[in-house]
Amino acid sequence: MIKYVENNATKCGIPGQVADQLKAGHKNTEGLLQKVCGIAQQMKERGPAGPTLSDVLGSSTLGPEATASRKGGSTFDTLNGNVLSR
Repeated sequence: MIKYVENNATKCGIPGQVADQLKAGHKNTEGLLQKVCGIAQQMKERGPAGPTLSDVLGSSTLGPEATASRKGGSTFDTLNGNVLSR
Protein backbone atom coordinates (compact mmCIF):
# COMPACT_ATOMS: atom_id res chain seq x y z
CA MET A 1 0.00 0.00 0.00
CA ILE A 2 2.89 2.34 0.79
CA LYS A 3 4.42 1.71 -2.61
CA TYR A 4 1.08 2.36 -4.34
CA VAL A 5 0.59 5.64 -2.49
CA GLU A 6 4.12 6.75 -3.33
CA ASN A 7 3.75 5.84 -7.02
CA ASN A 8 0.26 7.29 -7.49
CA ALA A 9 0.14 10.23 -5.08
CA THR A 10 0.13 12.93 -7.74
CA LYS A 11 -2.14 11.05 -10.15
CA CYS A 12 -4.73 10.26 -7.46
CA GLY A 13 -4.37 13.47 -5.43
CA ILE A 14 -3.16 11.69 -2.29
CA PRO A 15 -1.62 14.14 0.23
CA GLY A 16 2.07 13.66 1.00
CA GLN A 17 1.56 13.00 4.68
CA VAL A 18 -0.49 9.88 3.94
CA ALA A 19 2.64 8.02 2.85
CA ASP A 20 4.44 9.21 5.99
CA GLN A 21 1.55 8.01 8.17
CA LEU A 22 1.54 4.63 6.44
CA LYS A 23 5.30 4.27 6.97
CA ALA A 24 4.97 5.18 10.66
CA GLY A 25 2.17 2.66 11.09
CA HIS A 26 4.28 0.01 9.37
CA LYS A 27 7.18 0.68 11.75
CA ASN A 28 4.82 0.30 14.72
CA THR A 29 3.56 -2.99 13.29
CA GLU A 30 7.11 -4.27 12.85
CA GLY A 31 7.92 -3.30 16.44
CA LEU A 32 4.86 -5.14 17.69
CA LEU A 33 5.85 -8.18 15.63
CA GLN A 34 9.27 -8.23 17.28
CA LYS A 35 7.73 -7.99 20.76
CA VAL A 36 5.20 -10.76 20.14
CA CYS A 37 7.79 -13.07 18.61
CA GLY A 38 10.17 -12.38 21.51
CA ILE A 39 7.53 -13.24 24.10
CA ALA A 40 6.54 -16.38 22.19
CA GLN A 41 10.18 -17.47 22.08
CA GLN A 42 10.52 -16.90 25.83
CA MET A 43 7.41 -18.98 26.49
CA LYS A 44 8.75 -21.75 24.27
CA GLU A 45 12.08 -21.78 26.11
CA ARG A 46 10.40 -21.95 29.52
CA GLY A 47 8.73 -25.21 28.64
CA PRO A 48 5.14 -26.23 29.15
CA ALA A 49 3.01 -24.48 31.71
CA GLY A 50 1.85 -26.29 34.82
CA PRO A 51 -1.16 -28.56 34.94
CA THR A 52 -4.57 -27.16 34.10
CA LEU A 53 -7.40 -26.97 36.62
CA SER A 54 -9.04 -29.94 34.87
CA ASP A 55 -5.86 -31.97 35.36
CA VAL A 56 -5.68 -31.13 39.05
CA LEU A 57 -9.35 -31.90 39.67
CA GLY A 58 -9.25 -35.01 37.50
CA SER A 59 -12.20 -33.87 35.44
CA SER A 60 -12.70 -34.03 31.71
CA THR A 61 -12.07 -31.06 29.49
CA LEU A 62 -15.05 -32.06 27.36
CA GLY A 63 -18.45 -30.55 28.01
CA PRO A 64 -21.55 -32.58 28.83
CA GLU A 65 -23.24 -34.63 26.13
CA ALA A 66 -25.91 -32.80 24.17
CA THR A 67 -28.63 -35.42 24.46
CA ALA A 68 -32.22 -34.72 25.40
CA SER A 69 -33.20 -36.15 28.77
CA ARG A 70 -36.93 -35.95 28.14
CA LYS A 71 -39.35 -35.85 25.25
CA GLY A 72 -41.22 -32.75 24.26
CA GLY A 73 -39.44 -29.81 25.78
CA SER A 74 -40.20 -26.15 26.00
CA THR A 75 -41.29 -23.75 23.31
CA PHE A 76 -37.68 -22.80 22.64
CA ASP A 77 -36.28 -26.36 22.61
CA THR A 78 -34.11 -26.46 19.50
CA LEU A 79 -32.62 -29.92 20.11
CA ASN A 80 -35.95 -31.74 19.73
CA GLY A 81 -37.56 -29.37 17.26
CA ASN A 82 -40.06 -26.60 17.76
CA VAL A 83 -43.05 -27.59 19.91
CA LEU A 84 -45.24 -25.10 18.06
CA SER A 85 -44.77 -26.94 14.78
CA ARG A 86 -46.04 -30.28 16.14
